[in-house]
Amino acid sequence: MTSNIYDRVVLDEGDRDAQVRRKMQLSKALLESLPQQPFWHPEYVQFGDLTSGLLHPTITPPFFARIEKFQPPLLGMFDCIAGYAVSTTAIELIESVDPGVHRYHPFNLTMADGSPTPEPYMLLNIGQRADTIALEASPHMVKVFPGATLDDGPNKYPDWYRYRIDNKRNYPSSAVYKDKVKGLSIWYDHKLNEIMICDKLMALFLDHGIVRLEEKAPYFLWQLREV
Repeated sequence: MTSNIYDRVVLDEGDRDAQVRRKMQLSKALLESLPQQPFWHPEYVQFGDLTSGLLHPTITPPFFARIEKFQPPLLGMFDCIAGYAVSTTAIELIESVDPGVHRYHPFNLTMADGSPTPEPYMLLNIGQRADTIALEASPHMVKVFPGATLDDGPNKYPDWYRYRIDNKRNYPSSAVYKDKVKGLSIWYDHKLNEIMICDKLMALFLDHGIVRLEEKAPYFLWQLREV
């Protein structure tokens, strides 16, 4: 399943532009410190974001935000400036199925009045990347070449491609390779540019109120077949 299934939380992130610049600087520094891969492309690796499956060193000073509006109860996982904020409970659930795989960075998060959140939150740094999409079994999935022109596109850089869904309401027709997702619980699919969550972890998230499904937008819950 993809992870785009939670209610929107409205955040006050202060000087958002400054936080975005800092996020990009940290990501750039991380990528420059890693051995370069032949298929890497600035757009392809998404700047080494915390959700892109590349582990960052401890982030100091922490990113910050204030919750301005949300639909109670406050969920345990939601989108924010540096990736995804996860509650203590969410972290415990992730570690129960993926012990020691991911990192969690400090995050200064408060309620609108400046009071603490019901439980602490940290930033999830996903530690797994994979290429799992079974293109031949996904009729609504197509290859796209970021920034490609006739001169520098598929012929010159055949590995610099991503997948894109042409029709979101046909998500259930998508598929992943069974052997490639085996053992993965939450990971970044670097060609689809999405976070994936396995059924076991998603069931735990739902049982503990970490995420909430949107009944009016069922395609937000994207269930993938294994082939």
